[in-house]
This record gives sequence, structure tokens and C-alpha cells, in this order.
Amino acid sequence: MKSHYVLALEKVKPPLIDFVGHDHLMECLNQSISFCSIEGGNSILLIVGPSHAGKSALLSQLSGYLYTQQFQQHTPDLMHVIGATALTSREGRTTPKYIYSALLEDLQHPLFYTQHLERPEDYRPWIRFDETFMLTRLRRSMEVRDTRFTILDEGQYLTRAKDPEFKASLLESMKSLVTPRSSLIMAGGYELVEVALSIRAHVAIRVIVLHLGRYKDTPEDRQAWLQILKAYSLCPLLRLSREDLLITHADLLLEQCQGVLGMLEKRLIACKMLSDARGVPIDEGILEATAPSQLAWNTMQADIAHGEATLAAYQASVDVTKVKPASAPKKKPTKPPFTRNAKRSHPPVTV
Repeated sequence: MKSHYVLALEKVKPPLIDFVGHDHLMECLNQSISFCSIEGGNSILLIVGPSHAGKSALLSQLSGYLYTQQFQQHTPDLMHVIGATALTSREGRTTPKYIYSALLEDLQHPLFYTQHLERPEDYRPWIRFDETFMLTRLRRSMEVRDTRFTILDEGQYLTRAKDPEFKASLLESMKSLVTPRSSLIMAGGYELVEVALSIRAHVAIRVIVLHLGRYKDTPEDRQAWLQILKAYSLCPLLRLSREDLLITHADLLLEQCQGVLGMLEKRLIACKMLSDARGVPIDEGILEATAPSQLAWNTMQADIAHGEATLAAYQASVDVTKVKPASAPKKKPTKPPFTRNAKRSHPPVTV
């Protein structure tokens, strides 16, 4: 049986054209499929990238693959894939308690399934649930439902705190979703990387990081960017003044959109809105009028640059020749029992 979250993921569709299987997305998707094809659990797949890079679209394609290829036999009582989306609820972040509650509802637990609780015959008195109670019910429900993968989107909202130890504790709570039979797939911003890999060793050792990055000014990325623009040029919703309009402005769009597919899509939607309002096709003037502001461009550029630098630092290979072996702790000299330390600083006592 498909959970409500999986059914909602299947409805994730691009607004302008069908799914764009561009190079960066397909590479991450194929690696994710390979990760899910391995039997067993106890692993965490972390998918990071800039905002609007297509992480939710990747999760949609991945869940579709799991139910069409890996879990073809649908058993009514089993839910092999569940999920939730982290939302900002307090101080710009979400809480583990909210995630547990959303997953229990997705598992259709009788105490948390709102569709059942709305019926008068299923009324139960209000009970105050703490995180320990919810976590034990969640782990038991995942075992009964034979849950193999838990998907968590917008995971960066779990780490919105100033104290590094507190951020690590929030992310560490999600490790409870990893069992010997199930794995966690979490997607989010770059800020997840530092928290997941640098503070808690027993979390870092389980994490595999996939980077759904932007397209840069390299020959390979420029060629892939041109293929993306060719696909959008065929969109019937975009009334272009000429067919090669986007192709001729490929360099400009690559720079202004930071090489991020979602930002390109947002830009083209703005072009369509202005084109429809003016009653004219999309031309150079409309492309120029919908360019991002300098403030918005700088903000996005700073976030991407910081995220890529953080990711590169944690993906750097270890040079074993420079790793110093751990030295044994020094032992304190032993003294006979009931022996005091002599205070040499005191002057001698004369009798």
C-alpha cells in the first residue's frame, strides 16, 4: 500500500514541461536507485544542493521507481516507503516531534491518523504525547508495516539553531529512523552537510552524501545547459518570438540563473506572466525585464558559494601520510595511599 506522502510525491510535476532528465539530476537519481537496491538498512543517504535544484523532483522519481521496480507486489497492510516534509514551526526550524507525528500519520497509526479521528465513532480523549512515546510507536509501526525507506524532504529545517551541539542533537534524533531493515533518505540544503559529518561520529559513519549541484561555466555543463534550454524552447506555454531565443541567450541565462534549473523555470514563468499581460510574445525585452535583482542574485550566489566550499572541505580525501597515530594517554605516577603532596612554596617551619 502506498502512503499518503508517496501519493503526494507522485503529483510533483514541473509547471511548464514534463520531467527534465538533465545530466546532474539523472546522475544523482541513478546513484539513489543503486543505494536503494542494496538489501538491508542502517544507512543514511543525504541529498544536498542549492535551493530549487530539483531535489523534490528527484525524490518523486525515486519513489516511483521503488514502487514500479522494487516493490511491485502491493500488500494492503505493508508500507515499504513513508515520508514527511520538514516545515518551519518554531524559531525558523522544525522539531523532531513534528517529524515523528507526520510519519505516524503517514503510517496510518490509529492514534495519529486524522482521517479516522474525524469520525465520531473513532473519538479518543486527548492525550499528551511526548517524543519517547511517539518514537517507540513509530519504530514499532515501521516494523509491522515492513518499512524499508523513510524519505525526509527539506531536512535543513531540522538544523536551524545557533548552538552546534543542539543542531547535532536535532539531526541525531533522525538516526532513530534508521534500523537494521530500513534506511533514511534526506534531502535539503548545504547546511545539512556540516552538521551530519562533523559533530557526531556514529551519525557521520552512516551518511552517504550526494550533491545535486548547479551547472557551471565548463564545456560539459554548458552543453547540458543548452539541452535544457532546447527542451524549454519546445514548451507550448511559452510564446517565444523566435525558436532560438533561449539558445542565443544561453550564457546570460546561465549566469543570471546561477546554473540552477529551478531558477531558470522561475524566470521563464515570470516571462510568461509578463508576456500574457502585454499580449506580446517573449522577446529580448521581456527577458531583460524579468532579470533577477542584484540583491537576490547576491544572496543566492553567497549561499551556493558557501555550500560548495563546505561540501568540498568534507569531501576532500584523507592523506594518510599526514595522519598522526593516536598516542596513548599518559599515566599519572602512583603514590602510596594517604600520601599528601608536598607544598614546596611554603617557607620552612623553624622550631
